[in-house]
Amino acid sequence: MVPYWAFLYNDFVSEAQPSRLKARLERLEAAIYERMQELAKDSDSHAEKVSIQEACDKIHEIKIKQLGFPAVHSETDGSQRIQDSSLHLPS
Repeated sequence: MVPYWAFLYNDFVSEAQPSRLKARLERLEAAIYERMQELAKDSDSHAEKVSIQEACDKIHEIKIKQLGFPAVHSETDGSQRIQDSSLHLPS
């Protein structure tokens, strides 16, 4: 079964209109955040966490190239990149 965040991610990366990208971005980032909360309790979730990190890298790229977000480069290692500014997570 495909996780909900992955379904939203596929819709996001296939969208060409910036106005629709922005709307999809909020739902996608919220879904990723929620899934990461769930996976934090699961020791068998390494593969999905890697998939989420790869998705976040692509999301960050799209945000910069297509939505005009500022480029932010993280000095952290890969295990901490999910917490950088590539996601605007709800507080």
